[in-house]
Amino acid sequence: MRRVSDIMGKTIVAAENGERVGKVADVLIDSESCEVLGLVVAGGILAAEQVLPFDEVQTLGTDAVIVRSADGVIGRKAWRSQSPDAARFSAMTDRPVITMKGQRVGAIRDVWLSDTTGEIEAFEVGGGRVAGLVQRADGAGGHPFTIGTDAVIVSDESAVIPQDRRH
Repeated sequence: MRRVSDIMGKTIVAAENGERVGKVADVLIDSESCEVLGLVVAGGILAAEQVLPFDEVQTLGTDAVIVRSADGVIGRKAWRSQSPDAARFSAMTDRPVITMKGQRVGAIRDVWLSDTTGEIEAFEVGGGRVAGLVQRADGAGGHPFTIGTDAVIVSDESAVIPQDRRH
């Protein structure tokens, strides 16, 4: 697993020729499937943001993101026509995390994802009843997380609240 915040600011390099494509400015997450759809690429000072679809990512390295080719990067308008419901990671921080039983367990501090699939594995939560990770619960059935514009809903199995902190 890797924290999304650790990807932010990393240099993106094309495997085909070793050229710098840009830097990761943000991460786009599918609200329905709870997986990374793409990386927002910051170019130069005057360059507009572009998007690199996650399936173009070859490796999320410790020092750089390796992509197959710079040709995979697309413009923001083209991206929106393909994936209009992607949520920016930067807009998710501090969003409340609530269980299916209606208990607020904290707010998002970071998102942990699978290095290979880009699927969200956990939310790092703070400022509430749970401090730490709210992870996918095995056998929860369906999507263990729902990412909404105002809150993230998690299964009760995912957000185990210690007995002494329950109200």
